Amino acid sequence: MQSSCSDTGLFFRRYEDTAAAASKTEERHKHIMWGCIGFFALGLWAVQSSTARDKRAKDRGELVDAWFNQTTRRWEPPRAHMYKDPLLSSLIHLKPPSMVHKGTKPGGATPRTKPRTLDGQAPTVGFGRSPER
Repeated sequence: MQSSCSDTGLFFRRYEDTAAAASKTEERHKHIMWGCIGFFALGLWAVQSSTARDKRAKDRGELVDAWFNQTTRRWEPPRAHMYKDPLLSSLIHLKPPSMVHKGTKPGGATPRTKPRTLDGQAPTVGFGRSPER
């Protein structure tokens, strides 16, 4: 049965059996809830199983911690302070040992050479200046 609202012209539907409509809605909500719980359980299982698989591979030595250094453009072992910082620890990934570059100095930069001009002289000698100044 329908009734009209004379001033707006809208039609509203009245349910003769409100209890039946409420039970239908509650049944739909129950199905949605169980579907969400199942989806969450599936995601939780996937995360836990992949974490366990990676931990076993790390214990066997098939994977090592590494981070991608943008400056050198290669995977390197992470420095000790990177594990403590939440932002930097998110950059650490598990990689095969063959992909990770082992530096000569862990965490240390290579010493810089003295700057030279294109012809190989020191900058103080070039451009018409004498080295005594």
